[in-house]
Amino acid sequence: NRLEWMEIYASCAKGGQIAVPVMFRLAPPEVEYIINHSESKAFIVEEPFVKAVNLIRSKLPTIPEGNFIYLGDGKAPEGYTHYE
Repeated sequence: NRLEWMEIYASCAKGGQIAVPVMFRLAPPEVEYIINHSESKAFIVEEPFVKAVNLIRSKLPTIPEGNFIYLGDGKAPEGYTHYE
C-alpha cells in the first residue's frame, strides 16, 4: 500500500474515470481478462508485479503503449512511464 493510491483514486473520481483494482494474487490470464473486459485505458503497476504485467502487455489492446505507469522507487522499467 502506498499513499499514491489515494491520489490515483481521488484523481479518477474528480476526472470521471473509474479505477479497476486488480487483486495481486491473480494469474496473468485472469488479469488480462479483467483489463480487456473493463476496456481500461491505463495500467498502473507496482514494482513486484512488472514481470507479470510484461507477460500479458501485448494482449492488452485497449491500453496505449505510453499508458503503462510504474508506481515505485527508482527508475521506471523499460516501456513504463514513472508515476511521478
